[in-house]
Amino acid sequence: MGTPRSTVFARSLVFAGTAALAACNSGSSLGVPAQSSPATQSLTHSVQPAKEALAPNPYPTGTGDVFNYNYLLVLSNSPGTTSQLYGTVVTTIGSSTTFNGNPVVDYNSVLNYNSRVGERVVGTTTTDDYDNFVGSGSPSYLYYYGHKQSGNETDNGTVNVLSSNTQTYGAPFILDILPEAKTNKATEPGAYTLTASNSSTGNGGSSSSETYSRNNDGSSTTSESITLGGNTYSYSNTINSNFSASEANGVPGQPTSGSTTFSAPSGNVVTVVYTPTVGSPVTNEVPVWWGSNPLLSDQFKTVSVTEKVPAKCASGYTGDTSTHLREILSYVDPVGGSTDSETIDRWVVSGVGVACLANTRLVTYYDNRDTGSEIGSTSISVLQGLQSETLSQRNREIVGFGPVGGSHAILPSTLKVNRSLLGH
Repeated sequence: MGTPRSTVFARSLVFAGTAALAACNSGSSLGVPAQSSPATQSLTHSVQPAKEALAPNPYPTGTGDVFNYNYLLVLSNSPGTTSQLYGTVVTTIGSSTTFNGNPVVDYNSVLNYNSRVGERVVGTTTTDDYDNFVGSGSPSYLYYYGHKQSGNETDNGTVNVLSSNTQTYGAPFILDILPEAKTNKATEPGAYTLTASNSSTGNGGSSSSETYSRNNDGSSTTSESITLGGNTYSYSNTINSNFSASEANGVPGQPTSGSTTFSAPSGNVVTVVYTPTVGSPVTNEVPVWWGSNPLLSDQFKTVSVTEKVPAKCASGYTGDTSTHLREILSYVDPVGGSTDSETIDRWVVSGVGVACLANTRLVTYYDNRDTGSEIGSTSISVLQGLQSETLSQRNREIVGFGPVGGSHAILPSTLKVNRSLLGH
């Protein structure tokens, strides 16, 4: 979302936010948000009819079950450097509860990570993800509804950042369609409303708080309060469904301080009018830099129902037969000048859950105020593999439906959010 942040803040949030994102246990994606108002989700499902009267549930759902994962995040900036974060994730299945009025299961995950070499980054992110099985026949669905998250990161022992993030969806994301079949696919063309609140505090008194809301058509609003050097400044932007947008940047000393309007494309050109805090407005005709990419697109499909768990995740279930699920998400930020594309692959082992997760994301930045040319990119990859599970012997509360098994393995829910954490 291109929200203005100090260099330290933006960078720390990328690590803390992205790492935490990938550690969540349902969903996928990145975007950011306020207090949501439910919206109707228009989903297009193309599901092959099944003979079963009840769709088997491939995910264990035992309250108190514990799952342990390895974790690797690689972040590369071009032009720039590459950073790696290593870690472990421990997920514990909680009991049934409600979230935004929906019956859900609370999956609590704790990610501990570090950079090991070079610049020393150490952090912990705790996430409560909320998802549930919906439906009593074929097809039925595994849905993701939102999360609550908190993080603490230290950079070289000097810069400490505390962060929190809450995201609520007016309509859920599809994580799986049951029974799993290769013909299962669904298109969610911005078919959700996302609202969230984010806050971060660094040593020295720097802080940032943000609210964000996004609509079904991809339009969005962002409002941010930033404290730097004892002074508080405001920032806001609005993006419309036709790619027109406006920005009000109250942070002094930045190239975009002041206000900017972006017209809807006309004749493959965007009219950009920048009004600085001091001086006259400047108008530029900028070529459309995002090509044919839609403002927001989200697609889900079952790639295979008989695929082996790949070795790249270093999972304890490598080589086991699994169902391969894939989600492809893309987003255009007319204000920040970026295109964002993400692919989330999950390999589900029946009765075990997600044994391997691979997430790749590419954010490409453009000069959206003058030439429209590409000026850089950030790529993120996350690998997460299930190592072991411990089944609770005390409470065998069962949630969901269909044949049971123990608990539900971690999915990168937060990845379906927090795109603004990569502000530039």
